[in-house]
Amino acid sequence: LERSRTPMHLLVLALASPWADEVAKMPLGADFVEWMDQYAQTYETRDETFQRFNTWQANHAFVTNHNSEAAIGEHSFTVAMNAFGAMDSEEYRRTMLGLRSGQRAAEAAVELRGSAPDSWDWRPKGVVTAVKDQAQCGSCWAFSAVATMEGAFNLASNGTVPSACTSKCGPNKTPCCEFSEQELVDCVNGGKDNCNTGGEMHDGVLEIAKQRHGQLETEQEYPYTSGGGTSKGVCHAKGGVQTGITGYTQVKADEDSQIGRASCRERV
Repeated sequence: LERSRTPMHLLVLALASPWADEVAKMPLGADFVEWMDQYAQTYETRDETFQRFNTWQANHAFVTNHNSEAAIGEHSFTVAMNAFGAMDSEEYRRTMLGLRSGQRAAEAAVELRGSAPDSWDWRPKGVVTAVKDQAQCGSCWAFSAVATMEGAFNLASNGTVPSACTSKCGPNKTPCCEFSEQELVDCVNGGKDNCNTGGEMHDGVLEIAKQRHGQLETEQEYPYTSGGGTSKGVCHAKGGVQTGITGYTQVKADEDSQIGRASCRERV
């Protein structure tokens, strides 16, 4: 990591986190302080600061080791430190996920027509929205459901989207729709699938297909507000874009030859 921090910079950071200057004197401490600054991380006590530093060091060691192995061909990808660098895997699952594994709908086989390519990337096709951050809420199920519906709708729209959709997707800045995760968090199961409880992805799709008759509000119309770890469970959905989504098909688990999809009826 590049170390270009000045003493004044460290002084300013120390004011925000009283123990940052103490940590900075330790091996890798300056890198940890720089990471804290980059992701605006502060901790209430000295003990927590050093506990986070220890976890960060373990994650940093994993990243360094993995990338060294990738450099000699042992892995096909590299990894990097991010905003979750001071969380262990248990805390990350507890605070950042939220998929509730419960009663699954019937699985179905989906017939493939033709041969599938070895790899496929939807991002250049102009149907995938920018990366989103669920923050400190167990709402991954809502983000997953929305991503599925966004992809299906944007693919069917082929760049011709309603005026309510103001997002751009892909390298060619194709007009696309970015839909609301907060609508699902607030509305699915009467708002009971909150940040602490979590939920099911297919319930999110069914909320739009059955309860909302295909309508889903955009991110701009119904912005995400549960990043702080709480959700009020009060549904404010009023209208939204007519997506044409009527349901979903759930494929068999561990079947690489199958394709999952949200079903869209043809829109006029």
